[in-house]
Amino acid sequence: MIQVGSPSFERRTDLDALRGVAMVLGIVLHASLSFFPCPWPVQDNRQNGWLFLVYVVIHEFRMPLFFLISGFFTMFLFRKYGLRKMLHLRATRILLPLILSLLTIGPLTFFLYQQGQSVTRIAPDSKPPWVAAILQNDSASLQNALAQVRPEWKDPYHRLTPIYWSALAGNNKAIHLCLESGADINQPVTEGNTPLHAAALFAHPETVRLLLAKGADPTAINQGGRTAREFAVSLTRATPQLVKELGLKKLETAKLSIASKEIFEILSRAEEEKTGRTIPGQINAAVLQYHAFLQSDLFNVPLGPFSFQLFTTKIFDHLWFLWMLSWLVTGFALVIHWGVLPAGRHLPWILVFSLLPQIFMVTLGADLWMGLLFPPHMIAYYGCFFWFGASVFAQEGMHTRLGARWKLLLPAGLLILIPASLLTLSSHLLNSLIQSVNAWFLAFGFIGLFGRYASNLGRKTRWLSDATYWMYLAHLPLVLSIQLLIFRWPSAAILKFLFVNIVATALLLISYGWFIRYSWVGTMLNGPRKRSPSVP
Repeated sequence: MIQVGSPSFERRTDLDALRGVAMVLGIVLHASLSFFPCPWPVQDNRQNGWLFLVYVVIHEFRMPLFFLISGFFTMFLFRKYGLRKMLHLRATRILLPLILSLLTIGPLTFFLYQQGQSVTRIAPDSKPPWVAAILQNDSASLQNALAQVRPEWKDPYHRLTPIYWSALAGNNKAIHLCLESGADINQPVTEGNTPLHAAALFAHPETVRLLLAKGADPTAINQGGRTAREFAVSLTRATPQLVKELGLKKLETAKLSIASKEIFEILSRAEEEKTGRTIPGQINAAVLQYHAFLQSDLFNVPLGPFSFQLFTTKIFDHLWFLWMLSWLVTGFALVIHWGVLPAGRHLPWILVFSLLPQIFMVTLGADLWMGLLFPPHMIAYYGCFFWFGASVFAQEGMHTRLGARWKLLLPAGLLILIPASLLTLSSHLLNSLIQSVNAWFLAFGFIGLFGRYASNLGRKTRWLSDATYWMYLAHLPLVLSIQLLIFRWPSAAILKFLFVNIVATALLLISYGWFIRYSWVGTMLNGPRKRSPSVP
């Protein structure tokens, strides 16, 4: 039986430090996005594919680890203070900062997103002649240009081939001309996407049919493990901004929805014809149908001339984890109110159950959703880590030895399971199993590592742990500003990546120490703090 109002517990400086590191790694993750091809508003003129690996490593374990630790400390607060005060503390330090950040940091981030897309967007009249000919449907000019341009050449800005541009624009005549000039219909370009991915993303059903008839591979996957069919489901709502950036014709939202459904059916049949009716194939189809349902017009809320999609319209951006944590804490409070208490029994079954929601993920690592509502699979997935953390505290208390086998778990996760997750992208079920196991391996491994070397770090560790909460809340506008400042610099991508991290971290630490820690904002985030001569 859990007793409320127990004597005060000692803090775990190792878990404080680890939680802080998880926050800081979010800054590192966002700093990396400028230096490899991805849908990030600031794309640097110096790219380095190795930084994609930095993103993958961080993304595979950071948020599961964060929610596991959050569940552990939520249970700690419940046992120390009781349910009512625990809810009050969580609301003060999670929900209130989220609301205030949305009103202040959110608009600034949106403005910088727009600036990034504007500054780094190439003007339509500065595109190479063959790109302009494709976009203007000028077959004669394109035919003359292709006589002087090799079919595998790429434009200097977006690094896309003529046939890829033709698929983006839905220009079937241009595709015929490109194929006649020797273009490879399955040649991957940015992020490993093929022309079929482009046609599916921008909702051109007739172009999809043409590419399939000419030999396009419907099972080809990009760097994130996505087929063209998955593009038709999960990315079509992101296309209007991309249309503007690329200089394509504007797509009508209503037609876009109808076209994406048609393309999904076309590509489903094409994949099935190539691979046959297999159980993994049927599971993949069910997963994509589930995502299509979440992103359908059924969840559209009309707001005058605009529409608000409850799942996909971005609201929270990098602050989504606070909204998710609010949901999980609320669920935790409800089940406790109903008499269901985490007791630490059947912990292995939580690990096994987490595989089920992982199967419903369609990206490398856990899916990212920033809308008002979270999909059920994401709540279940992160709920597994949160409840596991709460159950561990219920069973073992503050002095848990969770992660004791870190010397085995960390090398296995970093050196075996992460490479395996990248090599098995074509097999969704196997890849889901590997990623689910790896999230637990790395979470336990880092808890054990920090428990071994960071258990007696003293008051400065607490200061830094407190600082990282502010740093993560405030970092995104600063990171975007620095990326905008340096994106034309001729330095190597690695050096620029380090520059972004060092400058952003230094400025955020200074701002916390000088302006935040002893202010009402610092009290809201971390509780009241008293000045000490020995601590910044």
